Amino acid sequence: MGYWNEHLPYAPCYRVYPQDNVYVDAQIGLTVEPPPDSVLRLWLVIIGEEMCPVMDHPLPTGFDRKGFVVVEWGVVLRESSFVW
Repeated sequence: MGYWNEHLPYAPCYRVYPQDNVYVDAQIGLTVEPPPDSVLRLWLVIIGEEMCPVMDHPLPTGFDRKGFVVVEWGVVLRESSFVW
């Protein structure tokens, strides 16, 4: 958490939206040679908020880790609606 404390723009609360392979593949191409047996791409969209919204917990999707595995993760910081 220490890294994010220094790099997230300040906001009282944050909404975090996990984006799975289906969404990420449609937005960002990926080519790996040789082709992997399994690919896990997880990106998080983070938005700062002035109010702390009550949200449903995301339902994680399953992932089979077999053979040669590629794991990619990243974060997209969306402009906050919160103004300091």
